[in-house]
Amino acid sequence: GGSAVDAAKAMAVLLANKALDAKHLPEASYDTPALPIAAVPTTAGTGTEVTPYAVLTDKAGQTKRAFSTHHTFPHAAWVDPRYTHDLPWPITRDTALDAFSHLAEGYLSRKSNPCSDRLAEAGFGVFQNCVQALLTRTLTPLVREQLMLASLLGGMVIAMAGTATVHALGYPLTYFKGLPHGRANGYLLASQLQRSAAVTEKVGHMLACLCFTRLEELTGFISAILPPPPALNEEECRIFAAKAAGSKNHAHNPYPVDEEMLCQMLKESLPAEPEKLS
Repeated sequence: GGSAVDAAKAMAVLLANKALDAKHLPEASYDTPALPIAAVPTTAGTGTEVTPYAVLTDKAGQTKRAFSTHHTFPHAAWVDPRYTHDLPWPITRDTALDAFSHLAEGYLSRKSNPCSDRLAEAGFGVFQNCVQALLTRTLTPLVREQLMLASLLGGMVIAMAGTATVHALGYPLTYFKGLPHGRANGYLLASQLQRSAAVTEKVGHMLACLCFTRLEELTGFISAILPPPPALNEEECRIFAAKAAGSKNHAHNPYPVDEEMLCQMLKESLPAEPEKLS
């Protein structure tokens, strides 16, 4: 999965640069190229086998942080859907939503370009072939192949266009609430896409590629395959929004973001924790 490959990227850098401190990898600079990396994805979601990104847990900062250089592109990748045939349903669903969020965030990114857009549109078409299968949990070898291809295309998209606010806001949900990365993204996608639809026609193009006529059909599908989200209290919303506010990912967003908006997105995406009776 993505965590294993990302850890390998970090180790490839550290083994070639013995003086580096692992805690400071996201902001470190170094001269010696990383050791060659061979990626073997065993989930269909992260696309890390075709990106330079490695996402690491930052315990001191209580979040997840990414680093990348041109040295951390894998030299080779074995992308075989047979590695995912025995993947349990929750991991299949969560990683599928991660792949979709890569396609969507990259497509709507300010950094997108004609090449990344064509890859994203192809990815939406492939993902569309999996929608009914994900709803019914009918995970045939052909569906596994389509999910792996969608993940691969999503990785190629974000390698060029980056991710945006969904990823930035999802990281504190993973760190503090223990939500798998793709699941955290899934809870936030509706709020992100609704805001994006107000500022760019590309949301409509995305829906057409997915064979949906309305955004509510897409967000309804995502909601239907997800388990109920955890509740957040007001303090958690404020803390998580503050943690996410400094992320560089927001620069890729199709609309401006501030801490108050991030707090509102959390409230739109997850239920409020009931107030305790005194």
